[in-house]
Amino acid sequence: MSKAHFSAWHNYNFPYTTEYHKVFYDYFVENFPKWCDLVDSVYLVDVSWNFTEEEKKRLTDIKKEVYFIKVKSGFLDDYLVEVVNQIKEEEILFMDNDCFIYDRLGVKRWFDALDGHETSITFSGGSNIPPPIIFKRFPKLVGIKDEIGNLVCNVWLNHFLFKKSWFTQFKDLDFEEYHPFPVGTYISELDYTTKEGDYGEYACRFIWKLMGSDWVEMPLTPDMGFRHFHSATYGYLLLQWVHGGRTEQYQTFIKEQPKDKFFYIMSLYYAIDTKKKYEKEVIKIIKDLGYEKPLSFEEIKKDIKTF
Repeated sequence: MSKAHFSAWHNYNFPYTTEYHKVFYDYFVENFPKWCDLVDSVYLVDVSWNFTEEEKKRLTDIKKEVYFIKVKSGFLDDYLVEVVNQIKEEEILFMDNDCFIYDRLGVKRWFDALDGHETSITFSGGSNIPPPIIFKRFPKLVGIKDEIGNLVCNVWLNHFLFKKSWFTQFKDLDFEEYHPFPVGTYISELDYTTKEGDYGEYACRFIWKLMGSDWVEMPLTPDMGFRHFHSATYGYLLLQWVHGGRTEQYQTFIKEQPKDKFFYIMSLYYAIDTKKKYEKEVIKIIKDLGYEKPLSFEEIKKDIKTF
């Protein structure tokens, strides 16, 4: 079965001219040889990264079947169908660019797990629709817990694998948020008519399609070969604020935000900056957060509760 890896590349520094964000791409290129032979083609979606020809060549010199697709919007619902239509392979692994592949297993285990299923997905807790409604529609979920012990009734959309033949059967995908659902809305994916107070998070109807597929679970585990961290882009945004003249915004942010969360983010940034281009700048932010030194990458990889 033909295989593809597909990732989305956002530059939230844009239009600033600093290059702190490029540490993400440096890390991707550095680890690319570890896993690129596992797939037939690799697709990088250029949301606002604006890849240079030199940057593209860094990957195509390693594997010629690398394709860069420029899109106008960074929202998954705006580019997913467009990009999938350009992918010729059947099995497609999607990862956002805050997923850092550090080992071959970070790609291999997804395709190994699929093994004839339609999708491979990672579940999470939390839902705006009453969980009993979801469990009634998807009884296979009953009893499954996420990495922090919550009963699962949601799916991570930062990383998932699917067969193109499964995906293309849907002619009108709905990625909307419903805050709230209009009372009396029939949700075909759940066989449920909404009541007052029912809400739907972003892409909930696509998530329920994933739940209704012939899926296999991809749980989060230590040393799973890749590390995903929500809001990892703050690693370079904070650097931009410090050195781009937004000192007041930086100081307010450091004062008001949960320091333990951003300590993890800056430790992750320190780890993926393997050439230590910005070592002094990162250490300064870590000390501003009240810590003496960053966590090691080994510590970060093992603490799955911070995914």
